[in-house]
Amino acid sequence: HSSWKDLKDVLGINHLKDFGQDYHPAMVARDVRVRYFWAQVVEIYRYPHVQYFSSLPDLFSKLKTATFRDISAQMKRFDDNNLANAVSFWRATVPGIMTTPPNMPGNA
Repeated sequence: HSSWKDLKDVLGINHLKDFGQDYHPAMVARDVRVRYFWAQVVEIYRYPHVQYFSSLPDLFSKLKTATFRDISAQMKRFDDNNLANAVSFWRATVPGIMTTPPNMPGNA
């Protein structure tokens, strides 16, 4: 998809604010604003327990009060649960994918 508008339509991300800018992924290496835009859809930034700050003073304030062991434990629980769900999904899905249906090319 060559145009930014077309790509947004295909990806279903029209709701993300781009302020009229062209944030085509091909521009990620060239422009910090493009990286910031795409960070909105990167899954890891939407995980629970990720800590956010709005300015350097806010960051320093949060660093003073953050309970890193608790935050880390919460992140680990989330990751463990995600992994268990992914393993269950793939264990149930792969056998069905690996069987070639009858009358398909390559089936003897």
